[in-house]
Amino acid sequence: MSISVRVFDSTTGRPVPELAVSLCAQEHGAWFCVARARTDGEGRADWSGPRRPPPGVYRVVFATAEYFREQGTDSPHPEVILSVRYAGDSSDLYIPLFLSPCSYSTHSGSPLITAGSAAHRD
Repeated sequence: MSISVRVFDSTTGRPVPELAVSLCAQEHGAWFCVARARTDGEGRADWSGPRRPPPGVYRVVFATAEYFREQGTDSPHPEVILSVRYAGDSSDLYIPLFLSPCSYSTHSGSPLITAGSAAHRD
């Protein structure tokens, strides 16, 4: 029962460490942040443990501007926002993100990723 992410730099094929990631929940039409994390050395972050997120629709916000700035690269994507549906109960939701300066993509690490989070490219 968890929501987890893993972030890779598509140009190097390496995990992206120390990327700020926020988990935002929707309530009454408004979004608010319920948890924050930074990716580890393998590009992973998760929200599990005793305070697991309840079922619902979430936005996972990846703060990419700092990462690209540290790489000395310009990017039109200061953040990447993916909307996902989390079933809760005994479900695990895995969200992979592949970054490059001019595009990003994801795939259904779980069948519960919504159509709004399909791969996006410029």
